[in-house]
Amino acid sequence: MNKSEIEVKKTTVLEVQNLHTNNTQGKIQSKRHATIVFDNPDLRHGFTQMPNPVLYDPLLGTNEKLCYILLLSYAWQAGSCFPSQRLLAQDMACSERTVISTLAKLRKCKLIRVERRGQGMPNVYHIRKLTDGYLPKSKSIVDRGSCF
Repeated sequence: MNKSEIEVKKTTVLEVQNLHTNNTQGKIQSKRHATIVFDNPDLRHGFTQMPNPVLYDPLLGTNEKLCYILLLSYAWQAGSCFPSQRLLAQDMACSERTVISTLAKLRKCKLIRVERRGQGMPNVYHIRKLTDGYLPKSKSIVDRGSCF
């Protein structure tokens, strides 16, 4: 099978677990044919998912989306999330002032809640449920207009 070809095959959960367990060369293979090949071994270091309502929200800018996904990434790595504003600025390739205003927008949109722990201590960032005020009860995300 050519690497550029994609073949879809129904598998059981047990088959997928066995494929991942036996995956020693960055390739997931069945006995009959390759189903997924990682040409880039860096993908094995993980990735972060973002909720589609946030990703496609026209009222959120690039900085807000990037900051939100970085907070998700930090939280999924360690189970909790308390990066410094300096680290966020470094990972976003922007100034700390931009991070501060971006976090304020995410708070206003009710995507995050910030718990201040005191001077010299990093804040704790709580990733809120989208239904805690970000998503409207019966309108589309484009109609909500409550973020800015």
